[in-house]
Amino acid sequence: MGLISGFNVFVLFLAFGAQVLYRRSFRFSRFLFWQKFGEVIFKKSLKLLWILAGAFILIIFLRDSFLQYQAWLEGPMRFALPPYRSLAYFFSYIGTRFLSPWLLSFVVSFIISRLAKWLNRRFEGRFFEEEEIDLIALGVFLSGYPGFLVYLVAILVLGVLIALIYTLFSLGKLPLYFFWLPLAIFVIILMDWIIPKIGFESFFGQFILGDFAGLIFGPIK
Repeated sequence: MGLISGFNVFVLFLAFGAQVLYRRSFRFSRFLFWQKFGEVIFKKSLKLLWILAGAFILIIFLRDSFLQYQAWLEGPMRFALPPYRSLAYFFSYIGTRFLSPWLLSFVVSFIISRLAKWLNRRFEGRFFEEEEIDLIALGVFLSGYPGFLVYLVAILVLGVLIALIYTLFSLGKLPLYFFWLPLAIFVIILMDWIIPKIGFESFFGQFILGDFAGLIFGPIK
């Protein structure tokens, strides 16, 4: 498992632990003050985990960019660097290869978060607990690209299947509160470990973001 994927799984485990502790605090606290205090701690913990994950991804991006530059400098790709070509090509390359998948997953997580909160307000909290939306957004972001596509499909498919089971057997309200983060952990493990083991990488390779720098600057000769 790659460094970023391993760290993201670690972050999601921490977030899930914070979620469980936060929810259990409702059982053991009879006072509204302590419930509100637990809510503040939980939200601050999630915010800190977002910052840690983003900072770690940025650090790995800078490291990989430096290693890529060194590799190009010492090989035939040196002709894609100054003084032969502008640094713009290199920056476009590393941005597309290393950073854009995470920027895309962040943008998608933000859009889903805004949309879910709007729907929840419109329907008076019928769909999610308030903190669930932040957990889903975290799962989308840390799943990366194309992982978040698998994550969203898994949410839809498994959500429908579980809802169908609960409806058929009259089991009451669908309990998905603790569903989001473990599913994100599973998707990361699936994409980074299981799929390469069974040889399905070529299928998901179709979804890798292309080198847009080639469209702008032309092929390297």
